[in-house]
Amino acid sequence: MHMFAHVKWFVDENHVDANPLTIPEWFVVGLLLIIGVGVLWAIHRYMQKSGIEKWLDTKLKRFAKLIPYIVRYTTGILLLINAAKGLLFAPNVPTHVADIGSVLSIALAIAGIMLIIGFKIRIAAWIILLVYGVSLFAISPIIDVLDHIEYAGIGLYLLLFGNAKYEKRFAGKALEPYLSPTGLLRASVGIGLMILALSEKLIGIANSTAFLQQYHWNFLFTIGVTDRNFIIVAGMVELLVGLTLVLNIAPRLTTAIVAGLMTMTAILLGVDEIFGHLFVLSLVAVVWLNPHSLGHKGKQKTS
Repeated sequence: MHMFAHVKWFVDENHVDANPLTIPEWFVVGLLLIIGVGVLWAIHRYMQKSGIEKWLDTKLKRFAKLIPYIVRYTTGILLLINAAKGLLFAPNVPTHVADIGSVLSIALAIAGIMLIIGFKIRIAAWIILLVYGVSLFAISPIIDVLDHIEYAGIGLYLLLFGNAKYEKRFAGKALEPYLSPTGLLRASVGIGLMILALSEKLIGIANSTAFLQQYHWNFLFTIGVTDRNFIIVAGMVELLVGLTLVLNIAPRLTTAIVAGLMTMTAILLGVDEIFGHLFVLSLVAVVWLNPHSLGHKGKQKTS
């Protein structure tokens, strides 16, 4: 469960020192990553050949029209909550970290209101993208903004979904699963998870070490697994999940894993995790409700 907690939201980053991963440890991470990708790819192929994916498409296609509304409302609520709490993207990126932080926060709140009431959706999307882009230059360290690249993915989804000219460009082509609005949102969440795996666990192992000292979540300790090894395994799994989301390998299975574990961390860590992970509802909607094999496409009302 610790693997999907944003540990920088709950600990002082300079609280604990920890030795960086050794070459043998990195080798194990790489080997397990390759094995994990292979296993998930095999499951993905089985789901396709056995008809499970087509069956899911048939059962869920009726809900596809709800996807843009789920993305709009969950994003809008998240943006308003962040603004009310004095945050830009999450607890580790408060407005006071940048001179123009308050201005950026107000802009995101306006975008949130626009999304909720359904007014000028694409303009709201541009606001989200613009604020995220400015934040990359205005906030230091930049990794704190890159951690939340899912905002860029959500902005791109809202901007491009229902854009017939854009969707037609990739329809039926090999790049469609990756460059479609759905693919861009899915990939952005995957990239964000990969960044978290590296910055908070595999490279930034001190962050997770401090977290485990405060929250005793190493449930494998009773069988002799040290906190360090637990962190390495957690980081590897997070890296694997992020990579397979980017590569579109078993996306429904991977998304279900992400949603389940983030739900558990939210229950255990409280409101910050709950609010901060509202974007997962958007991920679940675009991955699970969007048919993968029936060629069905919903339409978004834009203005």
